[in-house]
Amino acid sequence: MSSDESEHEDGEVQVFRLKKMPWRADVDHEMHIIDQQRLAGAANFTPRGSKPAKRFRNAIQESSRPAIEGLPRALYNSSWLNAQSPSFTVSDKKLQRMEIILSR
Repeated sequence: MSSDESEHEDGEVQVFRLKKMPWRADVDHEMHIIDQQRLAGAANFTPRGSKPAKRFRNAIQESSRPAIEGLPRALYNSSWLNAQSPSFTVSDKKLQRMEIILSR
């Protein structure tokens, strides 16, 4: 999803309305875990930098942003990637996806 649109809602909490990026592999679950931990104030995040934000995923609207070349194959939607020309570059670097388990 692309955070093409953002606005302030709920007082001081920033809200991002995300658009679908058809070239990207589905990493919504992983991003949701990171967002939850950041909003919960997890100790592994520094207080410096950008503040936590709510993200609303919209699977209907597509982003107009072009695909990023040179990422590991696991970060691309496989159907989308198969439809690309041979000149589209993909990194040979292996990216291992892991199951993330959180205790509450």
